[in-house]
Amino acid sequence: MNAPSLENQLIDIYPVIYEPFWQKPLFYIPAISLVFTVVAIGGYYFWDYLTRKKVDPWDQALSELALLAPFIAQKEYHAFYVQLTALIKRYLSNLYHTDIGALTDNEMVDYIKKVDLKPDLRETIIQFFNKVQYIKFADQNAAQEMMNADLVLCQNFIAQTIPIKDAQASN
Repeated sequence: MNAPSLENQLIDIYPVIYEPFWQKPLFYIPAISLVFTVVAIGGYYFWDYLTRKKVDPWDQALSELALLAPFIAQKEYHAFYVQLTALIKRYLSNLYHTDIGALTDNEMVDYIKKVDLKPDLRETIIQFFNKVQYIKFADQNAAQEMMNADLVLCQNFIAQTIPIKDAQASN
């Protein structure tokens, strides 16, 4: 038998050492750009959070009330009162730091009875929620004068529930 010669043997072209993909230069460029992108997006949201102006609940509610005027002009009774009651619920929710957005109008009346409000304000807003139920769910039509009066009623309610310290600071 002949001894194997060097010509008959297979010689490896590549080394037998394994190099993981994360140690290859082609991995570094996308990884560094991904890290940079995540840091940039995080920095943007952090900066936005720091510079965001906090809006008081009453200012937000009053500005949203102004957006309801087109509903009156278009005589969209149902949509107007749905938006108006949702706005009042959001306002009270933000003012008293409770989640009352999912309450029905009857449950809202019960909640208002428990809230610390002036008696005349409490009765006014209870009457408002009782009256609104017929318009929202019984498809009764409301006159434009009544819609304007309810809009003013809600504006007055919001204006009268602004905390005293903030009302004095704005004067």
